[in-house]
Amino acid sequence: MNSGNILVALVSAGLVGALAGFALHHFVTWLLDEIEFAEGTQDSQIQSLGKSAPRYRSVTVVAGCLVVAGIVCWEVICEGLLPHNVVHTTENPQSLFIRAWGHSIFFWFLAAAAWVDIRYRVIPDVITTPGVVCGLIALAIFPEILLPVPVITERSFAAATLTEDFLVAWGPLNMSKAIDSSVQHLATTIALFVLWWAICTARWTSKNKEVSKDLVQKMSQWFSEPRNLFLVLGIAVLSIVNWLGGMRLAALESGMIGLAVSAGIVWFTRAGASLALGRE
Repeated sequence: MNSGNILVALVSAGLVGALAGFALHHFVTWLLDEIEFAEGTQDSQIQSLGKSAPRYRSVTVVAGCLVVAGIVCWEVICEGLLPHNVVHTTENPQSLFIRAWGHSIFFWFLAAAAWVDIRYRVIPDVITTPGVVCGLIALAIFPEILLPVPVITERSFAAATLTEDFLVAWGPLNMSKAIDSSVQHLATTIALFVLWWAICTARWTSKNKEVSKDLVQKMSQWFSEPRNLFLVLGIAVLSIVNWLGGMRLAALESGMIGLAVSAGIVWFTRAGASLALGRE
């Protein structure tokens, strides 16, 4: 990239980061207000937080600007994530930008979750559930956001050479043979997603005690719960990607395996800590 393109990339990243920081501040402020209203807390810390909101907003905007500009600088301009001394066959500026923006969005969700977790020791589903679904959609559309890794490529009439590939759960993506659509892949991804949905998410709204006997009203009540809509959306994305097959299916299945492993680690850690300490 020449100096002009670098300047445009950094300025654009800074502006987008500032906008993301502004949105992050308003989103987390709204979420904290909802939690405080639900708990009925009216302590002095909450009032002081409201008075200092403009200062927090400025800090968040500046931090968002610096973080996104730093991610773009490291991943796009400096190519910090690319393996060295390899034959670059898949990377281009567009894929570098896609990966950088994907990591920026991922960091946005992490920042929102950490902000609320530090304040109330809880991570609401309104952050984690949309984050998981957004991650699945991103992998389905842009499998190149996976991390690049070097692999040894055998050649018939020359020595083996190092080329770059994308990392999935079972090894390099392009060298994998298990990327054709099949019932097994569909069942695996849907089972992992439903398991995560059933264990790691909860209702967003209070349960309606009046259960209608009419099928249409039952369906209306079921779809009125946002958690159920995410279930339908996730299964739809998994089914479409399985039908398409190829790199998207391998990337998405790898993401689901990573989701199951990380959720299992968190669940077993919390369960072990609860048994050891005698409290949640």
